[in-house]
Amino acid sequence: MRDKRKKIIVHIHPDSFREDQFADEMLDQPLIKKGDFLRKCFLSGLALHLADHRLPNMISCLLDENFNLEQLHNVLALISKSDNPTKKEDIPEEKKVLDEIKNNLLLG
Repeated sequence: MRDKRKKIIVHIHPDSFREDQFADEMLDQPLIKKGDFLRKCFLSGLALHLADHRLPNMISCLLDENFNLEQLHNVLALISKSDNPTKKEDIPEEKKVLDEIKNNLLLG
């Protein structure tokens, strides 16, 4: 029987990026089963990418101890409105969220 598993290696840089530092701290928690947890995180990121390719980057750039469901809701609302023909200037809350995300995005 052939083993079809694939090993995926990801490097995080806790000294360089705040979201990587947060991930490092999360992974040090004793109650997390790292293998299963990381597999689910990877699959969740793929699902977000399928929904909209911008989501994984936008959400990961907001990741820190202050990340909450409201921020996630704002990002999802921003993405869903971006395909809407409504002018961006008519949505001040969307502009505020977009500006916040732009300030946190890692361009590269």
